[in-house]
Amino acid sequence: MTLPIPLQYFNRVTRPFGLLSNDYTSGMHPGADFGTPIGTPVVAPCDGYVTMAIHDRKNSQLGNAIYFAFIWEDQVYFMASLHMSEIVSPGMYKQGDVLGKTGNTGKSSGPHAHLEIWNRSIDRGAITTKAGVQRNLLNPVDFFKTHADSA
Repeated sequence: MTLPIPLQYFNRVTRPFGLLSNDYTSGMHPGADFGTPIGTPVVAPCDGYVTMAIHDRKNSQLGNAIYFAFIWEDQVYFMASLHMSEIVSPGMYKQGDVLGKTGNTGKSSGPHAHLEIWNRSIDRGAITTKAGVQRNLLNPVDFFKTHADSA
């Protein structure tokens, strides 16, 4: 497995996972934000499938977003990357393939990579509470530091 963003940006967390905040329905940040310039490539951490690509809609919270499913150590995980400037179409992708580029779309306070790691099928309705975030999501920093070769 590889990091989905370059190491220099992976070490630049601007809003951590689980940060308590009234900005979210659940009361806590459901992913981790990494400060990046617009256009930084977001790559497939391993072989997998983009299950959904959402193009920014008027008043969208997520902006341009991709949802990527992959199997690691016999478990299915899902990675969401939100607020992107460019995204790919659904389909199969190999480790290292570019899935999109970071941006500032949707409800965003500046250019960054917002990454979420789901330990079960993505259901945004399941993360409307703090308990839902804790049950359905993993800290992306911890996940990739544990599993990625270059973390």
